[in-house]
Amino acid sequence: MSAARKGKYIGKDSPMFGKIHSKETKRNMSKNKIGNKNPRWLGGKSFEPYNSNFNKKFKEIIRERDGYCCKLCNIFEDDHIKLHHTKLAVHHINYDKTLTIKENAVTLCNRCNILVNKDRELWTNHFQEMLKRDYGYQYTEDQKVILNYDLG
Repeated sequence: MSAARKGKYIGKDSPMFGKIHSKETKRNMSKNKIGNKNPRWLGGKSFEPYNSNFNKKFKEIIRERDGYCCKLCNIFEDDHIKLHHTKLAVHHINYDKTLTIKENAVTLCNRCNILVNKDRELWTNHFQEMLKRDYGYQYTEDQKVILNYDLG
């Protein structure tokens, strides 16, 4: 059992209720979920480092811009802190950790941040449309950011 689940009650309606896996079974289950054997494997993308611009100041700017509210479920940061003891997350819309700009960031709660890690193209389109509507940001059809430099 994982450390996160240790001591947690597993209800009678759970498929795991009353089951005990051998060490060998646990080892095999773990091996099958590691790396490129997992159907959701993205080539180690989650291990890529964030750039130095993705810092506390940047995250605070994005949270403030979004009204300290998750842009999917609308939970406010104060409530999120009470429930999870953490601030709201800042998510890279196009999943590129090196593109740390306001047009590529959105505020999400922990639950929604996990939710958007599948169907990535769908979520990228969703958030780009939302930020286009809310803040006037512009994107190309192939989901590239169009930066608007006002030189006047």
